[in-house]
Amino acid sequence: MLARKLLGSPAALALIATFPSAAFADTSDAQIAAVIDEGLNRSEAMTTASTLMDGIGPRLTNSENFRRAADWATARMATMGLKNVHREAYDFGLGWNLDSWSARMVVPRVVTMTAMPVAWSPPTAGSLRAPVVLAPNSKRENLAEWHGKLSGKIVLVSLPGTSSEPSKGAFRRLEDKDIGELDHFDLTKFD
Repeated sequence: MLARKLLGSPAALALIATFPSAAFADTSDAQIAAVIDEGLNRSEAMTTASTLMDGIGPRLTNSENFRRAADWATARMATMGLKNVHREAYDFGLGWNLDSWSARMVVPRVVTMTAMPVAWSPPTAGSLRAPVVLAPNSKRENLAEWHGKLSGKIVLVSLPGTSSEPSKGAFRRLEDKDIGELDHFDLTKFD
């Protein structure tokens, strides 16, 4: 009975449409209930997300954290019993890690700037002191006017923001109670 109601829901029909019908040919109500029970009572989704986001952090392609995440994922899959778990090599090019950076304007007065290097930009050999050029490049046609004019300069590729401080943080980490309010699924509609 549960399977008939579950499989008749619009969301389930959309999901079923993506899989071959043979995959559900021998599915019983008990099997479907076991899958729902596993997801609702023993899910590791939040632990996995926390490991990747809080423990490993940002995973820019070919960075140290990208490799840490790949090592973690292959080890995790192997402990789950998957066979032939391995990483495939591919040519990406230069790796890049953002360890530290800072920017200060020194003329006409010292001002600490909020800035961030563009991913895969080359490192510097210590501090740099150079003229600053604002060269927005949000469109390909913007690049042509700067061709050959940026050597030896510090290039800002986006317009500066406003100087006022926001009253709220850009992001807010959800507490367990906040997630609990969003994580409600009424199973009574399937009885």
